[in-house]
Formats: sequence, structure tokens, C-alpha cells
Amino acid sequence: MRYSKRFVTGLLLLCCSITSHLSAQTQGIFWQADYKEGTAYLLGSVHFGNANFYPLADHIMQGFADSKVLLVEMDDQKVSPQEQVAIMQSTVLYPPGDGIERHLSAATRKLLKHRLEELGIPLASVQQFRPGFLMITMAAMQAISLGYTPELGVDLHFIQKARGNKPIEQIESFRQQMELLANLPEDDAMIRDNLEQLDENEELWRKMEQAWRQGDDDRLYQLAIAEPLAEYPELQPLYEALFFKRNQNMANAVGQCVKTHGVCFVVVGAGHIVGERGIVDILRKEGVKMSPGH
Repeated sequence: MRYSKRFVTGLLLLCCSITSHLSAQTQGIFWQADYKEGTAYLLGSVHFGNANFYPLADHIMQGFADSKVLLVEMDDQKVSPQEQVAIMQSTVLYPPGDGIERHLSAATRKLLKHRLEELGIPLASVQQFRPGFLMITMAAMQAISLGYTPELGVDLHFIQKARGNKPIEQIESFRQQMELLANLPEDDAMIRDNLEQLDENEELWRKMEQAWRQGDDDRLYQLAIAEPLAEYPELQPLYEALFFKRNQNMANAVGQCVKTHGVCFVVVGAGHIVGERGIVDILRKEGVKMSPGH
């Protein structure tokens, strides 16, 4: 089974989205959810950024200031570095004696080595990564080589602002996210296709960036989810696991946060918020009043 470049690039909205050269104030994907018990402000995150990413629009920052708690996809500080290593060893890494070279064809290994050399990364340093995690990692490396860092990502921006000032709660654990990445398909053709098309990612990132900057939910949904699924319907089970099933759990977590705290500021990957079966769509169908936040 072969996948378009949008498969991996779309996943970057979950764990390592890229953005660059934004305007003076960024609008973002931002919604207000009004429950009987209170209000949730929903911000779609991109996880890698640079200094041009800020400041965010005033209404976003006001929503954060008014909230009693920050709810994020995952706060990795809830797990010690030692625990993180142990979790990764049991999930996204092959066990000792195994490695990526046993799971990829010679042609794909050659292309992988070439792409890693372009990023200044020796193959030996990533040979134990499972393929799905490796592709996400390489996309992150590519972003870093272009000057973007997770330290300037949206979720970490708000985690840092909340740390010591308001409670931080998480929807998923570090282990849950690593298990998700570990279970991505080990498909030689998928890896080779995406390695071949790695140079094209920047153009698609710019399109996603523009849609996010303008608060264009529909365009972002089309780029990240709808168009890839239309082109490759066989990806439906994968998108069910990566997006739609998690979207329902996230929507439930938003409602529980409001019931518990009254006013919540929620930051999750932008791909979870937009489109059919996104969090906004789910909450609206559940009777929650949804309003664009800008």
C-alpha cells in the first residue's frame, strides 16, 4: 500500500507541525464552547515554531487569562526523563538485536541513509526507531534544520505560561502517545514514498500554515485530512485511530474539564479540531454552543 506525502505531513499536526513567518498577530484555529456549566476555549496547536509565531491574537490570550485550568494533549513533564526512556524502549524502539535495517528493503535503506545525511544525522543513531516514529522524527529534524523548535510551539508556549500559575491537566499520557506512534504501519513503500517526497513537504507546510494563520478551519481540514482520505481511502482505519477515535476522547475531556473547573483553556493539535468528526463538530452535535473565537 502506497501513501501520499500528505500522510506524514498531516500527522505533523499531531506531534510536530511546522509554521513560519507569521503576521504581527496570529489568529489560529480558535473556538469558544459554551456549556451550561461554563466555557472552554479551544486552540488548535502547531508544535514547532519560531519567534515570528508570536504574539498570538489578543482574544486568544484573554481566553487563557480568563481560564482556571490549562488542558493539553500531553504534558511530558508529568513523566520523568528516566520513565520516558523506559517507555520509548518498550514502544517506539525495536528491542536490542533488532533494527530498521531488518524491516526495510535495500533500496529504501539507501534512500533513508541519504536523507539522514542531508540532515547531518548518522543512520546508526536512529536504526532502532520503528518506521512510523522514524518518519515523524525525520520531519521534526527537517523542521529544526529550517530554524523551527518545539520550544516555540503553541502547546509548550502555554504550558510554560501556566506552570506555577494555574493547573495543567492532560488528555493523554506520554505512554499513550508513544504506543500510538509505535503502532503506525511498518510499510516499506510508505517509507520510501515519503523519503522521496521529503523535499515537497515545505510547500504543503506553507499551505497549512496559511490556513492556520487565517483561522481557515475548512482549508486546514481539506489539506490535512479530507484530501488525503479522498486520494487514498485505504487510509481510513489509520485515520480512525490517529484522529477520529481520539477526537471523541478529547471532546469528552473538554466537557469534563468544564464541569470540574468552569472555565478551561484547551490546546490540542489543530487536526483534531477541524472538519467532520473533529472536536468542534462533535461538541456541536452534542448540543454545545460553538462560536468562532475571532
